[in-house]
Parts: sequence; structure tokens; C-alpha cells
Amino acid sequence: MTNLRDIDDLSGFLAAWYAVDDLAISEKDIPSHAMVPKALRQAWLKLGRLSVGYENWVRTGAPSPLACQDGLAPPGKLLVADGIALVVTENQGNWAIGYEAGTDLPDPPVFSNFLEQEGTAQGFIPVGCTLSNLIITTALTETIMFSVTDSLGATPKAEQQKRAASCDHLIWTGHYYNAMGLGPDLEKPSHQIKINPAGDLLCLFFDDRFSGFLANRTESRKLIRQFL
Repeated sequence: MTNLRDIDDLSGFLAAWYAVDDLAISEKDIPSHAMVPKALRQAWLKLGRLSVGYENWVRTGAPSPLACQDGLAPPGKLLVADGIALVVTENQGNWAIGYEAGTDLPDPPVFSNFLEQEGTAQGFIPVGCTLSNLIITTALTETIMFSVTDSLGATPKAEQQKRAASCDHLIWTGHYYNAMGLGPDLEKPSHQIKINPAGDLLCLFFDDRFSGFLANRTESRKLIRQFL
């Protein structure tokens, strides 16, 4: 298992994880008015089939492949607030992450207002990564949240740690709950995604500590049948 490098790698990884032939959609499935950076358009094209269920998630909170704890905007559902195109939104609408609307950069930097609720900063501030990095981090995190088989309190702590320890191969490190210019603790990448040697357990770490969230490939493949 090698580290993921880009959205193409992500698409291939998730197709294999779910045992589906292809996750792609065609250009005709993206609204013609959706003028977005290349990185987001590529993600929509490569992962578009996983966007199913997003609108139901918005209405009811029901988990879907790319929208569980947070939601990755599907084609045609990109909102703008305070000049930021909101690519990722929190499930209760408390915060969001996105890029400057109208940018002509193919892979622009992203900004978040997450720290408003922490009382640390106001408004949208730089996260410290590009849009493609954010998309990969979000998609992998939501893949785990979609089919969590371990969550804090669900199984004995020792068993949780044993399963997490088996996920010893790092496939992705990404910024998410981050803010540039506010000190090293906030600037370093927050999310680490690890997998076990058999490739059937996917684990989420926050700041190099087990988050309590781990997904099983078999369960993931059962759940995806409801959507694809």
C-alpha cells in the first residue's frame, strides 16, 4: 500500500475500498454554470457517484458516502458565504471550509471559520493547504465516518487501541482543523489516515492520536450498496 498523492489516487483507492468498478460521472452531470477550480471539478468528475445522499444528509443528517460528520459539496450544491465558496460544511452548520469565490487558480488555498467557535479567531482564515488536499482529507475522513465500526465508548478501550495499532501504514496526512499564523500547534496537519497490512481496516488519527474512529472494509461494502 502506497501513500495517496492526488485525487486520481483517491478515486482509485475508494473504488477498490468499496469494490466498485468506477466512481466517475460525466461532464454533463455537472451544471454548466458551475465555474469552479480545476481541483474541485476533477473531484466531482472522479468521485461524483459518491455524492449521492448529500441532500438527504442536509435534511435529516443521515450518513452518506461523502457526508457524515461533515459534508463535501456535490456538483451544483456549492454555496458562497463571506466571499468563500463552501466546499466542506459541518453537519450542524457551525463552520465551513472553502476557497475564495471567483479565483482563477486551479488548486487554490482554502480558508476556514472553524476557530470562531473556539474563540481563537474571527472569520475565514487560511488553513494552510490547497483545495485538492482538503478534498482528499475530507473524502477519507467521511469514508471512515460512513462505516464506523469503532467509536469512542462502543468497544473496550484496549480493543480499540489494538485495532488502531494494527493500522500502521500512513496513507495520507492532511490539514483540516488548522490555521496558519496562529502558532505551531494550530499550523501542523491535523488528520492522519492509516490502514492495516490486510487493507481492510481504515483508521482516523487526530494530531497523531487515535480518534476512536475506524472503518471495516466489509461493512463499508455492505453499506455502499444502498447508494450505488
